[in-house]
Amino acid sequence: MDEVKKLALDISSCSEVETALNDTNHPCNGVVSWQSKQWFPTIATIANSDMHRPEAWTGNLKSAQIVFLASNPSFNPDERFPNWSSNWKEDQIIEFATRRFIQEGERDFGAIDFGPNRDRTYLESTELSDKSVAYWREIRGRVAELLEKKISEVSAHSDFVMTELVHCKSFDEIGVDDALAKCSSHYLSRIFKLSPASLVIVMGKKPAQQLIKLFPEIPNTWGFWKLENGLTRGFWPTSSELASAIKDGRWSPSEQRKHTVELLLGGRKRQVIWLPRPNSSYPRKLSEPLISSEIMNFWRSQLN
Repeated sequence: MDEVKKLALDISSCSEVETALNDTNHPCNGVVSWQSKQWFPTIATIANSDMHRPEAWTGNLKSAQIVFLASNPSFNPDERFPNWSSNWKEDQIIEFATRRFIQEGERDFGAIDFGPNRDRTYLESTELSDKSVAYWREIRGRVAELLEKKISEVSAHSDFVMTELVHCKSFDEIGVDDALAKCSSHYLSRIFKLSPASLVIVMGKKPAQQLIKLFPEIPNTWGFWKLENGLTRGFWPTSSELASAIKDGRWSPSEQRKHTVELLLGGRKRQVIWLPRPNSSYPRKLSEPLISSEIMNFWRSQLN
C-alpha cells in the first residue's frame, strides 16, 4: 500500500476514537461524543456502528496544487459516508478518502465533480442530495480565479484538496479546541509531507484561530475579525469602502500581502492565505480591484 492510501486509512480508522468516546478526560471526547449523540439510540460503542469515521481529506492529495484547510468537517447523517460497520470494506474507505469526487453514475458513494449535479453527495438511499454543498461551491470559485479557469472546468479531485486540523465531525467546531493539539500532532505534518501544494488557503475566522494556536508566530495582521475587546484583527475592506481604502493606501498590494504568511508545513515552506469565510458579507472575488494583479501574480507563481 502506498503512503497516501496508508495515511488515508490511518486517519479514517483512528485508534483514538474508541477510547475517546467514553473517556471524558480524553482530549477528543468532546468532538467524538458529540457525533455519538446525533444518532438514535446514542452510540455507546464505535465498533460496528453507524458512526461516521474521521474524514482524512477530499481531493487528490498527491497532486493537487492548492490545499484548503478548515477546522473540522461538518456532519450530515444522511450522507453515504464510511462508517464503522462491516458494510464498508477497506478498499472503499480508501477510495472515498482519496477519490471522493467522481463522474455521475460511476458508483453510489462520494460526490459529483462535473455537470449539473456537481458538488452533490450520494445519500444512504444511494440517491443524490437535493442541493450542492455551499462550501464546495465557494472553493471552486476561488480556485477558478487562481487557475484562470471556468468554474465548470475546475476539478475538486485534481485541482485542489480539502482537509482539516481535526478530522472528526461536528457542528460549529464543537470539541475542536480540546482535540486540536492531539489530532494535529498525529496527522497535520503527515498530510502535508505528502502534498506538493505551495498554496494553502484558510477561509474565515474559526479555522484561522485554530491555526494560530498551532503557529503563534503568525502576525496579527493576518486574517480579519472582531476581537473580544471590541477591536479588530487585521483589515479587510467592505465593498462600500474598497475604493477609498485603495485610494488612501489602506488596501495597497503591500497591505493585501499581509494576509499571506509563509509557514513550514510538512517540512516544506508554503504560502498560507487568509480569505473571508464562505457567504461572508465581505468581498471575496480574487481579482482587481479587491486583489491586485501583483498579489495574484505572486500567488500564481507559487503554483506547481
